[in-house]
Formats: sequence, structure tokens, C-alpha cells
Amino acid sequence: MLVGGLAVVVVLALAVGLVGIPLYHKLFAPSPTERVLAAAAEVAAADAVHLTGGLSVDETDTQQTVDLTVDVKGRAYGTVRRAGGRADVVSDGDGNTYVRGDRRWVLATDPARAGYLVGKWATAGSGLTVLPSKLSPTDLAAYLKAGLRADDPRHAAVDADPAYPRSVHGTAVTPLKLPGGGVAYVTADEPYRLVAVDGGVGAADTAHVAFDVTHVRKSAFDKGIAGYGGVDRDRDPVAPARYEVGKADNGYCDESSCSESGTVKADGGDTTRRGHLVGLFSTDKAGKHAFATCTAKLPAIRPNHSAKVTCSADPDEWRAWTATSPDPHFWVFLLPLSGGYDDDPKLVLDLLRSNRLSTYGALAGGDAVDSTAALDLVNRLGKRHGWTGDAAVEAVAQLAESGALGVVQPLVAGDHLTLDAETFNARFRPTDLPRYDEAARRVAGGTGRVAIGPWTDSDGSTYEGDVFDLTGKRVVTVTDLGGTGRAAVRAAVVGGARDARSAKVPAGFGRDLRLVAGASSPLYRVGRGDVRAALRDAGVRRKDLAGLTAIVVGTGGGTVTLHPADFA
Repeated sequence: MLVGGLAVVVVLALAVGLVGIPLYHKLFAPSPTERVLAAAAEVAAADAVHLTGGLSVDETDTQQTVDLTVDVKGRAYGTVRRAGGRADVVSDGDGNTYVRGDRRWVLATDPARAGYLVGKWATAGSGLTVLPSKLSPTDLAAYLKAGLRADDPRHAAVDADPAYPRSVHGTAVTPLKLPGGGVAYVTADEPYRLVAVDGGVGAADTAHVAFDVTHVRKSAFDKGIAGYGGVDRDRDPVAPARYEVGKADNGYCDESSCSESGTVKADGGDTTRRGHLVGLFSTDKAGKHAFATCTAKLPAIRPNHSAKVTCSADPDEWRAWTATSPDPHFWVFLLPLSGGYDDDPKLVLDLLRSNRLSTYGALAGGDAVDSTAALDLVNRLGKRHGWTGDAAVEAVAQLAESGALGVVQPLVAGDHLTLDAETFNARFRPTDLPRYDEAARRVAGGTGRVAIGPWTDSDGSTYEGDVFDLTGKRVVTVTDLGGTGRAAVRAAVVGGARDARSAKVPAGFGRDLRLVAGASSPLYRVGRGDVRAALRDAGVRRKDLAGLTAIVVGTGGGTVTLHPADFA
């Protein structure tokens, strides 16, 4: 009995040991709120933080990638990328942020200034939707603590939806939802530290960030920001002068030549780079029926001063008109081009000669002449795509305003992209930008020709869809994988698949679903190898994807192509 009793005691002790440790952790481990507060204290003690990840702009569904290092004073340096462009960024700690963008960046953010702003430091404008000086270690800590109250379940951090990953770059984490809606990825075990954060910290009102967070020593930060010592913080690049033609003088014309003059006045801008004066000779007072053009280099004109400039008609064009015209009356229109912007008289003359504009003012009154990218696109849409000049000018203005010009113009210039003249201006929305990004991605991957839907083929049949991969014979439906949990992810996939199946596609074309998990998506941090499992865990099934050829998923970890057969 004694031995048996001892055996019973031992077995019971083992049993208690088996359940006692997990129960202890369950009952006595710090609460989610305590873990977030511990992580906040840890990040607040850092000299600086290195933040890498993405940013989603809610109004347009556009995506940006961010790589910034920020110290406790709010000084920052790094890069931001969007629409195929890149900008270097530096903040001085006093609330001043400066940006130096490449051509595609400037075309996406301020296309009218592309001619003189590319590659130069300037005060950050509306194109920068992240606020570097608001991302210091102290700011991150304050964001984590906002709304939290110890021992108050109404103001507590809670476990995030299972859709959020439990590992970030190999580090086991617990994603915890904050009272303000953000998510803090805190190490699963003590000592608790912040590994990543999602939400609105350091972002404009309509943006959502997803940053990985690592500590940086002061010595390393000082060395990094020293590389940005060439920033001129005293002044932005001076805007180039704009010109206007005041008094027009009657020139001299005969059967073989014609010259017209005008007084060109500069405003107070920079006149260092001399521009051109171009002219249109037309048989009507609207300037619609051009028969000759002229071009002249502007002389040196001081700011707020003027000079007389003479412009002589192209002799071949002039003689051809005088030899055949029964009416000697004509009108002359003069347009000054600023040399500080993207001054390109040849592009302007090509458009003026085309007679595609309803009036001369359709060009002279707009911003198209401020950017060669814009003017080139206007010309190409007319010459190769059959657009009227007025429609092309309007379309390019919309693309420029929405930030898509830097993506669309290279695609059209490379003969990759077809735009439908009949429907573009009626249907274009800023939220169409992900469609152009997908078209650019496919071209970069080797596709020769793409179109933005609706698309009309050579037989006159019109088809509906987001993006037409004309080389690969696919119609692509682009869907944002936003939301805050598995239910939202599954709803987005099911809805996108339904839209893909309802698209009117040409015979022989497959149907692709492009899923974009941007910074606002719980799947943003999911690696390429884990995407299928994450979608399956969200409840996506094979039947939901019936009729699709491929499912192309993009996350912060890369892009992976799946197929309905990959799902149960």
C-alpha cells in the first residue's frame, strides 16, 4: 500500500506539473496592455529607429515604400518610392522636411515643375504623405500608449485578428490591436520590444503605414545623416519665369516669307534659361486650321522686363500656302515657352501643325507645355491612338493631377499601352492608379502590349475589364486586400473573383485576379511562401476562385502567383 500510495502521489505530482506551467503563464503573464506599454518604454529609450515598409494612400489606393531613419530629435533621412519614382528625404528636426526626387517622382507629385525640380532639393510638398519628423522614438512610444489605461478593459490593447502574422522576419511576435485601431507587433516573449507597427503614426490623414522597427545607435545615425549635408535649407529652387506676349506688331510678309513680332514680357521668376517663342499661322481666328508655324529663341530678358521678338514662318509651309490660297487673310498666334520648364518647341509645333485642337487656346491656356512628358503624351495619343487634341489635353491633365503621368507616359511612349479615347475622360478616377501600376508591372515582366479597360479590338468589339494583357491574353481584375481581419480578406477575394468572372473578355483570353495587400492589409507582412496558407486560413476555397486562370498576390514580401487548384 505504501509503495502503491507513493506511486499515486508521484503520478499526481507529474500531472500537476504538466498543467501547472501553462496555467501559470496563462494566469500571470503580462496583459496585452502591459506588453504594449513595456514595448513603448523600450522604443522610447532608443537613440534612433530605422523604419522600413509601406504606406497606402486611402483616397487613391496607391502604394508607397518607405525607408527612413529617425532620431529622438525628429531628424530623419532616407528614401520614399511611388509610381516608379524615388525621392531622397531629410528632416532637420525643426519641422522642416526636404525632398530630392527623380523624374518619375516629380511627374507623380508636381509634373508642372519637372523641368527644373528633378534632382534638386526642395521643401516637401503634397507628394510626401509620410511625416518623417513625426516618427521619432518618442513619437512611436506615444502612438503605442495613446488611449491605453492600465486595468481598464475599455481602454486596453487586445489580440489582433488571426489574419495578422505571428512572425516578422523570423522573430516570433504577438500582434496587438491598439485602442486607436493600429496594430503593434510585440515580441512574443520577454523582454517585450516593438518589432513592427501598423496604423496612422507619422502619416497624413488619408494614409496608413506598416513599418518594421529596429534600433539605431546615435553614432550610426550621425554618420548616415551626414551624407545629406549638401541640402540647401535656406531656399527652394527659384521658379522659372513665365512669359506673356503683350503688344503684337504687324510684321512683313510677301509671297516667299512672313515674319511677325511681339513684345514678350517675363514675370519675376528666374530667366537664366532662355525659352522660345512659337507661332501659329491659321486661316481662322480660332487658330484651328494651321497652315504654317514659326519658332524663335528668346533673347536674354531680365525678370519683370520685356523684349521684342520676331518669329519667321517656316518658308516651305509659307510658300505652299501662298501658292494655293485664294484668300490672303490669316491670323497669327504667338505662344512663349519658358526655358526653365520643359521647354520643347518641336513638340509644341507638332501639336499645332496637327490641327487636332479645336482652338489654339486649348493648348495655350493649359499646363501641358510645362512638361515634355505631358506634351509628348498629348501628341502620342493624337497621332497613334486617334484622340482629338482637346480630349488628349484633358486626359493628360487628369493623369497629371492624379499622379499617374509618370507611369502612363513611358508606357505609351514605349508603344506598350493603349488607351480608349471614347471612354477615358468619362470614366477615369484617381482610384484607377492601381490598374496603371499593374499594367506597368506586366510590361516590366516582359508583356509587350497592355490596355486599360474598356478595350476595343480591331473589329470594333468592346470588352470590359481592368487591365488587358494583350500579349499574354489575360484580362486582369485588380482588387485591394484591405480590411482588418480574415473575414474582410475573404470578402475582398470573393468579390474580386466575382468581378473577374463577370468581365467581358475576348475569346481565348484567361481571367486573372490581381490581389494587392498594401500597408493597410493584415496580409502586408506575409512572405511569398506563406501567402497561400494565409488565404486558406482566411477561408478562401477553390470554389471561390472558379473560372480564374491565375491569382497574383502582391504583399510587402513580394509577389506570388497561385491557381485555383492550390486551394481546397
